[in-house]
Amino acid sequence: MATWIAHLRVAEGLLALMPHLDETAFMYGNLAPDSGKPNADWTAFDPPKEITHFLRRGEDEDQIHDLTFYRGYVAAYTPDENRADYSFRLGYFAHLVCDNLWSRRFTPPYKHLYPELETDAKSEWIGIIKRDWYHLDFCYLRDHPDCIFWRVFVPVPNPPPYLDFIPYESLTHSLDDIRGFYSTPSPQRDIDHPYVHLNAAMMSRYVADSITLTYNILVQLQTQIPADVHSALSLLPADSLLPYEPPLGDL
Repeated sequence: MATWIAHLRVAEGLLALMPHLDETAFMYGNLAPDSGKPNADWTAFDPPKEITHFLRRGEDEDQIHDLTFYRGYVAAYTPDENRADYSFRLGYFAHLVCDNLWSRRFTPPYKHLYPELETDAKSEWIGIIKRDWYHLDFCYLRDHPDCIFWRVFVPVPNPPPYLDFIPYESLTHSLDDIRGFYSTPSPQRDIDHPYVHLNAAMMSRYVADSITLTYNILVQLQTQIPADVHSALSLLPADSLLPYEPPLGDL
């Protein structure tokens, strides 16, 4: 899954291409799929990822059924009916597409670089790799004080969930957690270090590619919605979905 700030960066880029959308609702929609409320040890979520990310049990995030969501929750809506509702739903769809893209881009090279991800040490290595991901988020927020996180996400109240399968309590818990995580300084957090597992250039490449590809998908869906496929990535050229080649970080 992409990081929360990566999702917001993509959202901000898409909003520049689609100024007819409600900025706040679209932004929140881009975070809403990560609204599963965790249990005490983070081993289960309510609602579970199978529901929030339109997955069948046992499927990985490169198999997200984003078009199932689009057909059921976006296709029948137009901005003219309820601009905020429509924008939130479209943002939710963009999140699903971007998680799909993240898995396609990064999972294969990470499995090649770190065989430990296929062993009992998987959780430990995921934690090591994700440290770079989230520290890159903090770097971006430090260097972009006018980005949508500071300008809109921090000061604007949480929205209604708009979707019947997302409990309001879960959505607000998640959004408050994200807001607190990124806006609360931690003197123990050192973000000025070599980024071995993912660097800023690769993160920015992912964001730029995701903006372009997601917008391409949204344009195509305005004229035709495929009925027999589960992911909108099928609308893209195969070479646009190839995994990124290592190195992903600083050598």
